[in-house]
Amino acid sequence: MGAYGGTAEASMPPYDWALLSDLTNDGTVHFVDFAHFANIFTDQEDELPGDFDRDGDVDFADLFLLTEDWLKQTIWHEIQFTRYQIRINS
Repeated sequence: MGAYGGTAEASMPPYDWALLSDLTNDGTVHFVDFAHFANIFTDQEDELPGDFDRDGDVDFADLFLLTEDWLKQTIWHEIQFTRYQIRINS
């Protein structure tokens, strides 16, 4: 953790700003994230992107965490999508 902004504390994102299982970092957990997850399923290494529980492997416990986030969207993704819809309909 860094000292962002000249403070000794690490910063935390606002509520609904990030999703644990959003492997593509596009603001929503969907099939593309699952495809990335499936590619590394059963791998055992430190710091794997699909190792959501940080126990050193990608297993069914991590799949459970992915399903809990399934089709959820971050607040910023919802705002972007709404703006896009407004532009199309205008």
